[in-house]
Amino acid sequence: MILILRSKLRNLEILTLSIVFIFGASILHAQEIKQPHRDKKKSNRVTGQWYDYGKIVVLRGVLDTVHTFGPPNYGENPETDAKVIYFTVNLRKPISIRGNPNDEFNRDTIRGISRIQIKLYESEKLLEVLGKRIKVKGKLWRQSVGSDYTGAVIDIEKGDIEFEER
Repeated sequence: MILILRSKLRNLEILTLSIVFIFGASILHAQEIKQPHRDKKKSNRVTGQWYDYGKIVVLRGVLDTVHTFGPPNYGENPETDAKVIYFTVNLRKPISIRGNPNDEFNRDTIRGISRIQIKLYESEKLLEVLGKRIKVKGKLWRQSVGSDYTGAVIDIEKGDIEFEER
């Protein structure tokens, strides 16, 4: 009886230590996230150049497509959800976008973005340069509707995408 009780207590101690370790690691991880980077070089690699929502910007990267699920349930019911393909620019260097506390839709700051969805209503032009280095000019917006699949999108006009030679 004492042996069984010791065994149960031992298992309880291990379980308690495991919970403390997991909880402690979570707290440590959260503290690491909250603390700002002290090394400016390291910080710039993570956050990259800063931009503002609603301003015209020029971004460079490689044009890619992403296949995902769309309405009505965005992947919860793959048999009935629409299959969606959207265009992105995979940026050469990550960027960050400053939120605007006075703008309901663009309030959030996003750091270290390396892929941005391209919103272009005549996407045939994009098929011509798929997989190539491109330069896009447009306005940055926070993800706001169901057809926005990345945290931020760039809204471009028909003539504001160029193929870049190496």
